Amino acid sequence: MLFRIISIFSYTAILFFLSDQNSFPHEPFFPHEDKIVHIILYLPMGFLLAGFLNSIFFHSCINQNLTSSRLRILYYLYFFLGAIHLSVMDESHQFFVPGRNAEFLDMAADIIGCATGCYFYLKYSFFKNQKKLKKT
Repeated sequence: MLFRIISIFSYTAILFFLSDQNSFPHEPFFPHEDKIVHIILYLPMGFLLAGFLNSIFFHSCINQNLTSSRLRILYYLYFFLGAIHLSVMDESHQFFVPGRNAEFLDMAADIIGCATGCYFYLKYSFFKNQKKLKKT
């Protein structure tokens, strides 16, 4: 659990360091290249955030008589609130960096990257659990 928290904070620090840079070191190869970069950079954040929520949420809620559909809804709600929070913080930070600007489409790309990372985590978790079930 502590490892997951440290991983999220470390990766967030890396993202904030990168967003603190003045601009891209090269001219873009195609329009909206930065959106692709945002998606790629936020994909691991989504993976880490989904793993963190999985480790604390399901283990702490298992005794609360909630149906699995309610758990899923709460899990996705907390995940997207966390992803939105991180992307708004990043874009707000970029607003104050000289040579950078905050864009709504960058924030949307961050959220898409987080959602993609969450999808990959859920697939990874599903296959990992299937592998455990086959061994028993």
